[in-house]
Amino acid sequence: MKNNLIYIHGFSSNKDDHPYLENFCKKIKWNYYSFDLPGHGNLKAKYNLKEITFDQMISYLTKKINDLNLKSFVILGHSLGGAITTYLAGKHVFGKKLKAIVLECPHSIKTILRSVKSLKSSFKNISSSLKNISNSPYETFLEKFNFKKQYSSFLLKILNPRKLKEIEEAAKYINVKTMLIVSENDPFIPYEDTIDLYLNTVHNIEWHGIKNGSHIPSIKQKDEYYKYLKDFLKSIK
Repeated sequence: MKNNLIYIHGFSSNKDDHPYLENFCKKIKWNYYSFDLPGHGNLKAKYNLKEITFDQMISYLTKKINDLNLKSFVILGHSLGGAITTYLAGKHVFGKKLKAIVLECPHSIKTILRSVKSLKSSFKNISSSLKNISNSPYETFLEKFNFKKQYSSFLLKILNPRKLKEIEEAAKYINVKTMLIVSENDPFIPYEDTIDLYLNTVHNIEWHGIKNGSHIPSIKQKDEYYKYLKDFLKSIK
């Protein structure tokens, strides 16, 4: 297998929000690819978030990944990117080319129970936790966020019960090796519910719970996170 890792970022962020991942891939001799989701990063001006749907994101990413013309690859999805990765894997969009997936704090069916108010508070907590990291994409986003109507509309479309149920159903059909990384103190993702969802639906899965973690364990618990990731990638044939 040629070693290719594709990263899919989460809501409100961009393709560069995993600051250590590209260098990590270089050290272990893996090729690294990442894309901005529509309405995020360099695509903010091109796409109106108010009009974007989950399915449009799926179509966009499918084309971007197919255009790479890779024979095989692993996808790592964080948060919303984890939900997207779950969907892509469960729907077998890439067939045998997809060798494994990594789900980092993925959105789950229980996420809809978080109100817009609590989501706003959580974003502030994330911004605070990243205040010592220069040029944080979360901080940049939060300066302009203010939960305007278009963002609230986007959240409601992405985190609606029907779509989350569809993602949950897709998880049942994942047939590739999977690693789930979740954090006990994640303000977005219900820790135990997310573990139960994936362990009860995905057969070939390993999972790791990070104590005193956050929604971004790859930054706040970097050493532990990258140990798990390195060991997992080594195990993929």
